[in-house]
Amino acid sequence: MSLQNVQVNYEALHKNATTTEKEAYEKCKKQQIRKDVLLHIYIASNGPNTGCTGSELSILCKKVLNSVRARLTELTEDGFIMKTDIKRKNQNNCNEIVFCITPYGAVTVEKLIKDKAYEQN
Repeated sequence: MSLQNVQVNYEALHKNATTTEKEAYEKCKKQQIRKDVLLHIYIASNGPNTGCTGSELSILCKKVLNSVRARLTELTEDGFIMKTDIKRKNQNNCNEIVFCITPYGAVTVEKLIKDKAYEQN
């Protein structure tokens, strides 16, 4: 994947950041979104909503919907979450699939919580 077409806010990097530093920054950003999406699905799966849609996660994580959807695809392919048969209406009155946590995903989130991976520095 080429990062040339990816919109990245480089303000967190120094003025003359190298290409590898920019790539590492983008990779870390994606990993944080993955952890946030996984945590919110974990919380929602244990509540009355039985999971989250992409639009709901976009709002909860305060991220662009396309970034969240890409993470949903990755997390599904990696076995952390799965699609349910449940669909909910989004803001545009379109049906969206609800994702829920898998047992593997739940164990992973619990380990991340135990390792304090969600704490802010």
